[in-house]
Amino acid sequence: MHGKKWWKAYIQGCIAIAAALTITPMVMEVQAQYTAKPNIVILCVDDLGYGDLSCYGGDIPTPNIDRIAKQGIRFTDFYVAAPACTPSRYSMLTGRYPQRSMHGLTRALMPVDTQYLDTSEKTLAYYLQAQGYHTALFGKWHLGVNDSTHTLKAHGFNEFVGFMGGCVDYFTHGYGPMGHDWSVNGEQRREEGYATDLITDHAIGFIADRDRGQSQPFMVLLAYNAPHYGKTDPNHIVPHTIALSHGKYQGYSVINSLQAPQSYAQKAAAIEDPYRRVYAAMIMNLDDNIGRVLDELEKQAALQNTMIWFMSDNGGYSESFFGHADNGGLRGEKGTVWEGGIRVPAMVMWIEGISGGKVVDVPACNIDLLPTLAKVTGFQELVEPEYIDGITISNVLHGNLETPERPLYWRYRKQTALRQGDWKLVNGKELYNLRSDRAETSDMAAVYPEKVIELQARFKQTENQFRQDSMVHIQHAAEDYQIVADDAAWCWFSDPRAVYYKGSREQIFYGYINSKGDVVICARDLSTKAVETFVLHERLQVDDHNVPAILILPDGHLLAFYTEHNGRFFMRKSKKPGDISAWHEERVIPFGGSRNTYAHPVMLSGEENRIYVFWRGSDWQQTFAFSDDGGETWSWPQVLLVSEGTRNRPYLKVSSDGHGRIDFIFTDGHPSVEPTNSVYHMYYEQGIFYQTDGSRISDVAQLPLSREAVGKVYDGRASGIRSWIADIALNSQRNPVVCYMRYPKDTDHRYHYAWWDGKQWVDEEICKAGGWIPRVAPSERVKEPHYSGGIVLDHSNANHVYLSREVGGRFEIAHFWRQNTQWHSSPLTMGSLIDSVRPYAVKMPTGKPPVLLWMTGHYSHYTEFNTELRINAVKGDKEEEQE
Repeated sequence: MHGKKWWKAYIQGCIAIAAALTITPMVMEVQAQYTAKPNIVILCVDDLGYGDLSCYGGDIPTPNIDRIAKQGIRFTDFYVAAPACTPSRYSMLTGRYPQRSMHGLTRALMPVDTQYLDTSEKTLAYYLQAQGYHTALFGKWHLGVNDSTHTLKAHGFNEFVGFMGGCVDYFTHGYGPMGHDWSVNGEQRREEGYATDLITDHAIGFIADRDRGQSQPFMVLLAYNAPHYGKTDPNHIVPHTIALSHGKYQGYSVINSLQAPQSYAQKAAAIEDPYRRVYAAMIMNLDDNIGRVLDELEKQAALQNTMIWFMSDNGGYSESFFGHADNGGLRGEKGTVWEGGIRVPAMVMWIEGISGGKVVDVPACNIDLLPTLAKVTGFQELVEPEYIDGITISNVLHGNLETPERPLYWRYRKQTALRQGDWKLVNGKELYNLRSDRAETSDMAAVYPEKVIELQARFKQTENQFRQDSMVHIQHAAEDYQIVADDAAWCWFSDPRAVYYKGSREQIFYGYINSKGDVVICARDLSTKAVETFVLHERLQVDDHNVPAILILPDGHLLAFYTEHNGRFFMRKSKKPGDISAWHEERVIPFGGSRNTYAHPVMLSGEENRIYVFWRGSDWQQTFAFSDDGGETWSWPQVLLVSEGTRNRPYLKVSSDGHGRIDFIFTDGHPSVEPTNSVYHMYYEQGIFYQTDGSRISDVAQLPLSREAVGKVYDGRASGIRSWIADIALNSQRNPVVCYMRYPKDTDHRYHYAWWDGKQWVDEEICKAGGWIPRVAPSERVKEPHYSGGIVLDHSNANHVYLSREVGGRFEIAHFWRQNTQWHSSPLTMGSLIDSVRPYAVKMPTGKPPVLLWMTGHYSHYTEFNTELRINAVKGDKEEEQE
């Protein structure tokens, strides 16, 4: 500010201060009024222990970080919203608990994981950019990416230099041997040097660049990976690397290592413990680099009006990995909700804005950073407060040390915690007074049972608030959901696998194959949750291809269709409507051929309840027959699609409106045989087959059809990427919607959603799926590398899909829906110990909550599985099935 403007601001500031001191009888510090917004620098370090820094009583000299504490405010009770990198960083940038994350950012991401920060989830950088700030991130992102060319501009960062993953090698900048991960504004670049030094070099260059003009404030996030361990290639180890552990990840040998530059290793030479020695050297280097940032700010005359925040993303490893970190006597470590995992060193300095030299014990959290900076820089009106969990602590920064009333909440994997005032409830039953027992050594639950009940109620109230928010769903592990068949598997090419029926009772019927090869059908009463079971065929084959497809006749009787894998075709009819307790004798339908597999029955009321059944028949040709008497007699089989050669076998999925239309999607063949496998679509009405646009292909008398006669949803030959089909349905405009998989690599599966807009197919990638689901021994070849976790449409509302994708080394179930041209998502399972795969959404009447079934357990092959079926109802939940 210059001249009259400065003088006017000064007078206004003095008047404001005088008025505050006149009105308020107590002495309090008040922020001066500024016309220039402060620059923002956030120093986010990685896995730093609460007791490591010298300003927190630690034995590692950190004079530059200590300077921030001396000239600013040091927090004693500062928390992070999760005890791991990814969810903590999510909360810091969004002001929200990680449970609100649209794509399940509730645990640390690994390279194979598919979650990411959605662009609709606005970050601190986004808001500051809208306020005229020039924004940059240097260092670690670790919040996933949905596009390999992402530059983070969509998240509000004008500039980005660093790595997208979690813990790269400090010298090679690779994730072990799995590839280089260092980019400059979206372009991969190889830069020589120690990662902490490089991150600082780029930040200093950014600060020194005054081409933006003195008037434009800047925001810099220095997301250091130090002193987190790196992932080192055991074949490329540099000096002063010490291994914490050896292991394999995705088939690659990897070392978790601590690494320091030689000069700093020498500075820490007096420390006897070799792990602590290298760790201390990393922190000394980190401290010197933070000193370089402070010096550059001072050099540019920017230090006075720069608000500098320092914090760790979670606690250190004080127990695991040889206990190289020091959490200052706090219980627990990274990955736990004890104080050692979630209470972190934190401080803030703003020479022009707040008085320094203070130690504050008011509980605060990294979710408070965004609302506090909204207050300081003036973007409160841009933020939707109902979606922000943090509170502004600007009053705390200016001397008001009253403890906020709000509770602090944690849910991480199987652990929970809540802090209210001085009291903390851990895992719903242990009670600690942190004012007198910050080490959490004395459980006071038996002494203060009423306090336990009070905090339990607050915890439940917090989670209920999440549930009321349509974008938030409390996540459960797969093991938390009810089992509806304890020995069961199914494939995704015989449908419907499950159906809804309301007669005298409201039920769902579903079928499966068990590990003995039995073909089984079940009924679940939606009111009582009771499950009935009937074995349709004992010991047919141990093969999930043989799952029964179910059709309900107008009078409520059930028809079940099933085959041997490349064998006979069977049908059974229930003796009573809506009742599976008794069945007529099994019939072998004489459809001929030796390769009958999969069954797809549909009934068309517009054709006087004619039943059509489609299957893969002789020579792997897609075939059908029909019945006009409820399945008593059948027409002679007719080939629908010609198969060219014995190995080129089209795969087919069928969907019907139940009245007069049947929709089909199919492929050239199996993706392991067809490297450019495409997806085709056609539909049938009143004896004629049509292209998607309504143009005629053929009538029934002119069958069979060749693939070349049918239009493509996706052209694998043009893209060079193979695919496979998953599901087909009609949307509310009665246009077809298709879900399918693409395979850029066998280990990289992608889920796609395509819909007909009336003129053309519109195709979007929903998300990455991870790799294949079969679990085999390291020395064993995976026989089916294109078996994805599975994706299915909700046929009651085709804007919704349910899918299984790889998260943290496990396959988890998530709900995705498309609204206002954007995809939203909510995890149904998270933090599971078992895989969840092959979801199936039962078509429910309008207004009924969704019913979802899926497989959990160990799946190796379609003939080798140890799996069960679960439903989207949590164990002990007395309510209806719901998401």
